[in-house]
Formats: sequence, C-alpha cells, structure tokens
Amino acid sequence: MRRGRAPRPVGRTTAGWLAGISPFVTDDRRRDGWIEAALRTPSTVRSELAAIPGFLPGVLISALVGLAVSRLVAEVLAVRRGLAWALMFTFGITLAATLTPSREALDLNATGVASCDLSRLTFLSLDDLGRFTDSGLNVWLFVPLGCAIGLMPLSPRKLAVAGAALLLPFAIELIQLVAPVLGRACQSADVIDNLTGLVGGVIGGTIIASSWSRAAHLWLATGTKQVD
Repeated sequence: MRRGRAPRPVGRTTAGWLAGISPFVTDDRRRDGWIEAALRTPSTVRSELAAIPGFLPGVLISALVGLAVSRLVAEVLAVRRGLAWALMFTFGITLAATLTPSREALDLNATGVASCDLSRLTFLSLDDLGRFTDSGLNVWLFVPLGCAIGLMPLSPRKLAVAGAALLLPFAIELIQLVAPVLGRACQSADVIDNLTGLVGGVIGGTIIASSWSRAAHLWLATGTKQVD
C-alpha cells in the first residue's frame, strides 16, 4: 500500500479552528465547553435521529405536502408561495420530531409515563443552549418555524398564525401525555425550550423581513432619482 502523509488529528485541528474564530469569548471554561459541544454535535444529532426513526421520513413527507398545499396556503395567508411552503415544511418537521413514536416504543413496546414532569420552569442558559443537548435541540427545532412566521408581512393573518404557533408546544405535550403509545415524555421544560426557539425565530425573521423591505425601498428610491 502506498504510504502518504500522516492524517491530521481532526479533533485537535477543529478545536483549534473553533478557538481561533471565537476570540470574543474571554471565559476559557465557557469557550472550552462550546468547543467540546461543537465537536460532539455530529454524534449528538446522530443519536437523536436514531431515537426518532420517523423524523427523516417525516421531513420528506413535510416537504412533499408543503409543495402540494403551498398554493392554497399562500392564497389563504396572502403570502408568496415559497413562504407558504416554508411555513408548512417547518410545521411538519416539528411534528415529525415531537409526535412520531420513539425507537423504544417501536422496538420494545415502551410507553410514556401518564404524568407531566414540571421540575423545570426556567429558560436555558446560554451555555446549555450552545451545547446542543436534548434541551438545546428542543430550542433550535422551533427556530425555523418562528423565522418563517416572522417573514410574513404584518397583518391579522400573521398574528393569528403566531398565536396558533404559541399554542403548539402545549398541544404537543398534551398529546404526548394522553398518547403514551408514542413513548414520549410530557415535560414543562420542553414547552419552555420550544417557546424560546419559536419567539427567537419570530424576532429574527421579523428583523430580516424589515431589513429586506428597507433595502428594497432604498434601492427603488435610488433608482428613481437616477432616472429623474
């Protein structure tokens, strides 16, 4: 076998790169924790996907259903068809991640507990949010849906969609509670984390939409002046 250069240590190289691009983090322990979490992220995501075998098929189904109903949704919500598809797709992936049976339920006939864990009613810290734990992923899961809602133009329809989305985490936990066959656990922490991601996404999407609108108006105004 032909000999070549020795492979670089991937973990050390990646950690060094991450440390190099985060000079604003002056706390060494926090920076090291974020680097360690970033290096563990691929394995964390793989383990989460393995625990929810219906997620990836649900993503595909969500994309196809979004395409099928995007025209109707666009007409009802008075938005562009692409945004209508994004709303349906992100809504679908949240359902695929939260309301499909767990691996234990499918393989071992495990059932959920007929009670709700109310032990945590507080928000995640920034450290926990950046570590991509189960709680962190619960936050990031709702960011795309919130962002899609934030991109909608301000109207009564947007407020209605946003209000319905705020109820979604509560509905998900209620279904997990009354349907133990899913092998899921009802937790107040999940509601807090989902709402955090949802609200953060709405704020981010609204800022993007506002910035885009201002840039478009400025471009049109500049073009008009040049024509005059």
